[in-house]
Amino acid sequence: MLLSKENKRILTNDLINFVREIQNDSIELTILTKNKAEVILEGRLLIINDSDSDAEIQAVFQDVTLRKEAENKIFHLSYHDKLTDLYNRAYFDETLEKMDKTEEYPYSLIIGDMNGLKSTNDLFGHKAGDRLIQMMAEILRASCRKSDVISRIGGDEFAVVLPKCSSKEARNICNRIKKLCLTYENDMIKPDIALGFGTKENNSKSNDDLILEADRKMYLDKPYVRSI
Repeated sequence: MLLSKENKRILTNDLINFVREIQNDSIELTILTKNKAEVILEGRLLIINDSDSDAEIQAVFQDVTLRKEAENKIFHLSYHDKLTDLYNRAYFDETLEKMDKTEEYPYSLIIGDMNGLKSTNDLFGHKAGDRLIQMMAEILRASCRKSDVISRIGGDEFAVVLPKCSSKEARNICNRIKKLCLTYENDMIKPDIALGFGTKENNSKSNDDLILEADRKMYLDKPYVRSI
């Protein structure tokens, strides 16, 4: 690209003015090496000999890739369940609170409680129980939409926050989860889960009410309740 002298002067002045504003702030850049590996740099842009007629910009950066990777790992662990790599209870709580503040209705909530986890642990051991939990996580991922936030909120409990989701769509997702449980192949253990859902159409219902609604429906879906 060719620039006229006037345009070069304007561009240079704009850059210098920009650096004057941010030179006391730390900035972060991500670059690619020749091997196409990402490197994260952190540093500052400084103005040397600051004058309108004779100003130079000096860049001072250091490689902080390893530090950033460690920070990202810590952040990931703080919001994810180690066994399933789903989101955890803390992230679920924050997400539901955020949905309430944005008021983008409707949004729905699915609460799930696994059936048979204790008996699986007793009969086959905790490794089999862990595998059963992982299978359920896989089923939830396969059944839900990309925008849905799936969390493991307890030992055998799961929750799914569904943005922009009507009651009808929430019911359909519950049905998909149930059907996939029936077709999941494993010789030793079979995944099963009781599900309940609730939908918030407006701000007349609190998130506590939404959770209670989903919990009540989930309880009614338990095998020992259905058999009564």
